Amino acid sequence: MPDRIDFRVLKASISLETVLSSLGWRPGSPSGPNRLVGPCPVHGGDNPRAFVVHRQENRWHCFTACQRGGDVLDLVSAVWRCSLKEAALRLADGAPHNDAFPQASPGGARNESTRFLPFGLRLPLIPSVPFLTRKGILPVTASTFEVGRYPGHGWLRGCVGVRLFSPDGAPLGYAGRCLAPARGQSKWKFPTGLPAGELLYNYHRVVDSGASVCAITECPWGVLRLHQVGIPAVALMGLGLSDAQSLLLVRFRRVLLVLDGDDAGRQAAMNLARRLKSTVDVRIQPLPDGVDPDDLTDEALSTIARTLLVVRFTPVDGTSLHIRCDSTPTGE
Repeated sequence: MPDRIDFRVLKASISLETVLSSLGWRPGSPSGPNRLVGPCPVHGGDNPRAFVVHRQENRWHCFTACQRGGDVLDLVSAVWRCSLKEAALRLADGAPHNDAFPQASPGGARNESTRFLPFGLRLPLIPSVPFLTRKGILPVTASTFEVGRYPGHGWLRGCVGVRLFSPDGAPLGYAGRCLAPARGQSKWKFPTGLPAGELLYNYHRVVDSGASVCAITECPWGVLRLHQVGIPAVALMGLGLSDAQSLLLVRFRRVLLVLDGDDAGRQAAMNLARRLKSTVDVRIQPLPDGVDPDDLTDEALSTIARTLLVVRFTPVDGTSLHIRCDSTPTGE
């Protein structure tokens, strides 16, 4: 646990409304533009006017059983029955370390099933994150994908935060890319209990777009760069492919494997192609030695679209790009 937590940054980053929403709390009626009223999520009462939130001040108060109030840290501390420091760490992480965040019901019972905190953290964007600048990731892309360096303490300290979602778009907290990993330490951190084998990064956005083709990369940076040139893409967050992930890809008529240009990436591409070939049209886009998708220029990335045949993309500048290729794609 860190010895120092920047409570000020944390309170400014997370509103009471997002925390209350994660608890399943809904304001009653009437509620004004600056005041929310409803049952108390701390003691689980059913009085529809017991709990008041002052939105501008980001503070709350229970006028019945609790007879207490405070800020967002006080609320998490009261609901979780933990210290302010532990409450701050849970909020800073964007997801619980190893157990459930309690959910109060009107009857007072708590749902202890594991769930991640769906908080959106305000992560500073380019140019404050040279790492993303070097990757060629534009500010508008970082903002859209909720990617940036976390400024506080806790689990994401020293990391670029990457927001995660389930295949149907439910928030699952954040992964962290360590900016200065220690020797022997993994570059990536993931929330404890994350069902990684059931996820594909950015899958929900690609599905919502209605795309029938999709590129597959190893990590989010390739997805963000491909998005900037109008190519729908998902990331494995590694090199393996589970049965659950394979089933997610069945919806596409074609997938293009754009894995890293090293021995591990090439071998993984061949393994993945063999696994998927019975359910989807699979193509492989080979990359030069030592080159990752996010190392390529926009022009080079754009040529990848020609292997996806006829499809309409919408690049980040909003223009429409219609690409047709009648030639045989490379790397089969």
